[in-house]
Amino acid sequence: MAERPRAAIGSFTTGPMAIITVGPASTRFQLHKDLLINKCPTFFAPALDGSFREAQELAIDLPEDDPKAFVLFVDWLYSGRLPTIPNEPKWYKLGTENHISAGLLEAEQTYHILYYMAEKWCLEILRDRIIDRIRKFHDETKTTVHPDLIIAGYRNTSERSVLREYLCRAAAYEVSINARSLAVLRSAIATEEPGILVDILAFFERFGHLEGMENPDDAGGYDFHVASRKQGPPPRYEARRPGREAVEKAGLSEEEEEEEARMDAWFDGSA
Repeated sequence: MAERPRAAIGSFTTGPMAIITVGPASTRFQLHKDLLINKCPTFFAPALDGSFREAQELAIDLPEDDPKAFVLFVDWLYSGRLPTIPNEPKWYKLGTENHISAGLLEAEQTYHILYYMAEKWCLEILRDRIIDRIRKFHDETKTTVHPDLIIAGYRNTSERSVLREYLCRAAAYEVSINARSLAVLRSAIATEEPGILVDILAFFERFGHLEGMENPDDAGGYDFHVASRKQGPPPRYEARRPGREAVEKAGLSEEEEEEEARMDAWFDGSA
């Protein structure tokens, strides 16, 4: 189902409320029916505006979804934005590279789970915003994605998922800069999701190794957005553009400023 034309949020917060229960403990959320249908028509419109029992009761049960990730969805639903992932400097070591601590790993994992949900619900704009947050987190912390999240990403996304593409590139980058990580990734991934290693080899065959790159985001301006994926394959990896560091020190990067403006226009109904 195509996304419906957007309007200001106020026009969707005066109607009836729907009860959404999430997770095995049935965590309860009370949300505006019309807003759910407008922002997520592919999933919520048939359930809340059709002939199903859920539409009569204005109640939906999502026992397999994650309540913490759903809280982030609700934030986005009503504000059009996602909070940034915490980036306190707490690391553990994989080989000689920094990786996030268990607490921050859980925080990032929630965003990955939200991406699985957004992909299932055909929410392209939300998927783009999530990948922006994940990339920003790893760029700021100078970390790479934990193998557990790479495995989970492959298990929970489609073969052509943009998140899966990002995870493959993150793993390829880790292998390129740290030979010790190859053994770690091989033991962690090969027995769980061997398709990852196949994708890494295909990546190297197509793009070459990533030596000299600062992080997996040095991708020639490719933003890992759904719309960008539809336009064709990403470019070869390139070094950071001159001047980008100065822009980032001043606040948002050029890409983030453009993305914020685009999201504001979309959420306010002017796009």
